Amino acid sequence: MALIIKIAIVLLFCFVVFNLARALFSMLKSPAHEGVSSFIGKRLWFACALLLVFVLAASFGYITPNPTPY
Repeated sequence: MALIIKIAIVLLFCFVVFNLARALFSMLKSPAHEGVSSFIGKRLWFACALLLVFVLAASFGYITPNPTPY
């Protein structure tokens, strides 16, 4: 189960970076910046889902946070 959670985290992070890159290329290609807000909105939703997966996986014990942050 922990492996599935870790794969989901990596995939969600990849979707966040992918949508951010698509927004960048869309902004550079078009002078009217068409479609940039939809890509940024998708990135925001994937980032929220990633945060939710982190919180739920840590609360259920599937992943363990670092006990010493230094």
